[in-house]
Amino acid sequence: MRSRRQDCSVASSRPAPRRYETRTGDNHHHVVCRSCQAIADVDCAVGPSPCLTPSDDHGFVVDEAEVVFWGTCAACATQT
Repeated sequence: MRSRRQDCSVASSRPAPRRYETRTGDNHHHVVCRSCQAIADVDCAVGPSPCLTPSDDHGFVVDEAEVVFWGTCAACATQT
């Protein structure tokens, strides 16, 4: 879930705690570690657009889609 204020946005990714961002006003994504919940900013995705148009918008006027990449960070990967 994401909520916005003028000076920051709040990004929360399951099951991680809320993250307050000051990087606003641009189109960026996040990469999240499944093991330790570390989060890093990622510039806008490149290549084909992954599922950015909903099959049923339920009457919403969609003006934004979020992309979250999930995986294992380098620190956690070396522990396995």
